[in-house]
Amino acid sequence: MAYDATLSVAGNDIPVFEFYISLSQGHDNQGKPASSVFTGDIFIIAEGGNDLFFEWVCDQTRMESGKLKVMQTDQQSTFVEYAFEKAFVTDISESFVYSNDIQNEFNRVSVDEGESNLGMLVYNQAREKAGDFQPLMSAYRKTRDFQRRTGNAFCIFFSLSCEKIRIRDIEHQNLWGK
Repeated sequence: MAYDATLSVAGNDIPVFEFYISLSQGHDNQGKPASSVFTGDIFIIAEGGNDLFFEWVCDQTRMESGKLKVMQTDQQSTFVEYAFEKAFVTDISESFVYSNDIQNEFNRVSVDEGESNLGMLVYNQAREKAGDFQPLMSAYRKTRDFQRRTGNAFCIFFSLSCEKIRIRDIEHQNLWGK
């Protein structure tokens, strides 16, 4: 089966290369639930060059609703749909790697071959400043891993935090501030 994913948000249909959605629940040391269920971030990697997500993240009050749809391309049918409401962009990084510097994993001799040192430079600068830069470094690593794995030179990684999500027919609402 062949699949394609599309993010529909703010009047745009954006092809998605990769995404990850999580719901989680705290638990005690014996594995019993110890908190309510909450939606983690929705992590998405898409083709770079779209200003929508930079505009969205720069407006701290902007919330959008949308859908992330996975299609079975050989049958032209929806495989699964995720709908979200009142989402903020919580993290964003856009990455371009000169195409002669990027090779997919199948063409590499070693993991370090052709690797840019930009990630370590950013990490070393971030360590000297106050604040938690782990999300930034995690986004950088995920984006670079994706680029290395696929050979895609220009992509954007962003995460969304939403108040409400529907996965297939299952709805969940985060209790923000309640």
